[in-house]
Amino acid sequence: MNKFFKIGLVGLSLLFFSCDKNEKIDTIDTIDTLKIGEITEIESSRTVENSEYGLSLQVENINDSRCPTGGVCVWEGNASVELQLITQKGKYNFTLDTHSPPIFKNDTVIEGFRYELRNVLPYPGDGEEQLIKTVRILVSNNESIDDAYFGAIVIGKGLDCGNSFLIRFDNDVTGLPFPSKAYYEINLPEKYKINNERINVKFRVPNAEELIVCTTMGPAYPQIYIVEVR
Repeated sequence: MNKFFKIGLVGLSLLFFSCDKNEKIDTIDTIDTLKIGEITEIESSRTVENSEYGLSLQVENINDSRCPTGGVCVWEGNASVELQLITQKGKYNFTLDTHSPPIFKNDTVIEGFRYELRNVLPYPGDGEEQLIKTVRILVSNNESIDDAYFGAIVIGKGLDCGNSFLIRFDNDVTGLPFPSKAYYEINLPEKYKINNERINVKFRVPNAEELIVCTTMGPAYPQIYIVEVR
């Protein structure tokens, strides 16, 4: 009888130990990785780190005053993100915006790395139930940045050209037969087809067989072929 009693005590001890161990694992607050050369998504008040380069980036605050989906506004508005960067050399606090330069600032270079704000999700009016905002940011080694890329923003899906999205460049685009800031895109990867997403693109004039057939339901815009996006 005494033998079975001891076995029971051992079993209960293992059970309690197992439960306690699992509870500790569940409460660990993991820190996500800050990617270099790829888009990193950071939730509000969260921190991401890159151990290779000794970088720690935190979203401290988000002020989103963009015109909500379906709303009628004087202008499209802006989402402003306050960030804190800690490196091996010091601490930096800076703010990036979703709206276009020169009045607003989408990127900054610190210690040889460029930090580019791509988007803040969800867009007002899209996914109201999602209370936590997510920041999409691209960190690049500044030495590898190619000047052949042009900054633009994805406006949204067009009205009359199939599944093509409209993009608007930050500056006037030269060297095309129809100079404009807004174009219907051809060959934009699906992962960038997000309203208000900032992109850097290489492009060319579309060939005749690549042109999209459009109706007359919406405003007419020229078309542009996307060669590469980053």
